[in-house]
Amino acid sequence: MSEQDNNLQFVRDMLTKRSPDPEVLTIYREIRWGKRAVVDEEQSLAKSHLKLSGVVRRENNVLRVRNQIYRQVFDYKWINKHLPFNLRDRWERLKPALPYVAVLVLFSVLMTGVAVYVNDQRLIAQDAGDRGKQQRLEAETQRNEAMRQAGNALTQQQKAEEQRREAEKQKRIAKKESERAKKGEDQAKSAQKLAEDRGKELANALDKTKAAEQLARLRQAEAEKQRNIAQNQEQQANAAKADADKRRINAEILADSLKLQNLLTLNLELDTLIAGLKLGKRLKTPDKNVESDTRVLAVATLQQVIYGVKERNRLEAHSNSVLGVAFSPDGQTIASASSDKTVKLWNRNGQVLQTLTGHSDWVRGVAFSPDGQTIASASDDNTVKLWNLNLDDLMVKGCAWVRDYLQNNPNVNESDKRLCDDIGTRRE
Repeated sequence: MSEQDNNLQFVRDMLTKRSPDPEVLTIYREIRWGKRAVVDEEQSLAKSHLKLSGVVRRENNVLRVRNQIYRQVFDYKWINKHLPFNLRDRWERLKPALPYVAVLVLFSVLMTGVAVYVNDQRLIAQDAGDRGKQQRLEAETQRNEAMRQAGNALTQQQKAEEQRREAEKQKRIAKKESERAKKGEDQAKSAQKLAEDRGKELANALDKTKAAEQLARLRQAEAEKQRNIAQNQEQQANAAKADADKRRINAEILADSLKLQNLLTLNLELDTLIAGLKLGKRLKTPDKNVESDTRVLAVATLQQVIYGVKERNRLEAHSNSVLGVAFSPDGQTIASASSDKTVKLWNRNGQVLQTLTGHSDWVRGVAFSPDGQTIASASDDNTVKLWNLNLDDLMVKGCAWVRDYLQNNPNVNESDKRLCDDIGTRRE
């Protein structure tokens, strides 16, 4: 029983006194709750600490409470009692916002449905445009056929005209023959009969030409009707496509506005600001498809982002947790201590000026001297290191190390041999 008590005390100390991160208890609370699978991550310091304490174990890449004894001893009452005050306070403040988060999630699902509907409308408009194009092709084919038939009718009319001219010629010949009838009645009667026969043929040809012309006019009218129908269908298809594009554009802007609101609730301030500026640049481009209500909502969301962002820069270079930070007395240099065993110096623009290496364990804290020339760092390797930032002092120490080499080595050129002359004189 005493061994079990010692084990429980060890787990308790690992969860409280020895915890490197206040998020350890928060993650353990989620694992014990069991409503959502907590995936194991090797790079997570908090999850590695939980496995090291023995209170959880890994099963199929998911963290679970090791046994019922730990579950009963370290229950919700115990967790809430030992949870850091700021985390409990944050949880209590977030409770009233949970219904709004649910509403935002529901709205996101609805907007996804709207996007699917807009895509369906676009496909319908595209299909209508394809049908209009097919009908235009059919109308063009019918028009070409009518023109071909009209050409045939014109050819027949030309032939009839030639026949008419030929008949006139024959009439003239008949007239001449009639004048010569005196020379032979039989010859005149034969010529007259021949002219009458050719006249009947000409009349029949004229009747056929008129019928062909009428048929060509009817077919041309039908082709014009089909062309008008195709133009109306094309206009309808274009209108449907324009309406689908308008709905799509407004749906995209509404979705971007919702994304901004979600990012703002997650405290991703710089990411939210960048996404908001992209949305604002899109709104500045004139687009008659953007409805006034959509524009007002997007501008209001962007205004909320602009006036809600407080983060001005993000310094990212450490490979592990940052445990301490300090400003120099003149406010121009920042020193940061990290569990990656280094101290980094930054300027106000977020650029790394220097990385100080020398500790063999986590660096817990860092501080500047009042004159800003010395940095003190405290580490889990049981040491406090002082780092000298005084340029003159560093030059003196460097010359003390290298002076003998510069003066006594024959391979050193004359200008390098005098490198430390002034520094040595000023030191004395």
